[in-house]
Amino acid sequence: MGEPVKIRLVHDFQDEYAMEFCLLNERPCWNQVQQYFRTIDHTYEPGSGWGSSGVWSTRWFKVNDLDHAKKILEYYRGKINTVADIYSLFIEKGVRERERDMEAYKKYKEHLNSIPDTIE
Repeated sequence: MGEPVKIRLVHDFQDEYAMEFCLLNERPCWNQVQQYFRTIDHTYEPGSGWGSSGVWSTRWFKVNDLDHAKKILEYYRGKINTVADIYSLFIEKGVRERERDMEAYKKYKEHLNSIPDTIE
């Protein structure tokens, strides 16, 4: 987690840019920074791809112009020096949120399973 990294923004779609990082001590191998987007309801298992289930997705930035992009990079370069910094800024909170989403989904499923299929 203490490995040093460099970051960049890469055009993805319209005015959206994905944040990528690579380790400094290796041949450049760029990876997109991911973050978790919470589920809207708990009727589907997080990450299942159905409905409004929680998913891990690319961290995008809306960029207005070149100067704006440079300001975004300057801001994050002041905060991101290692893999651990990326984890702290973008991933750690998502891990906790996904756990909460999964617990809510499990409670929902337990409730559904507590009701028999046939009631006479």
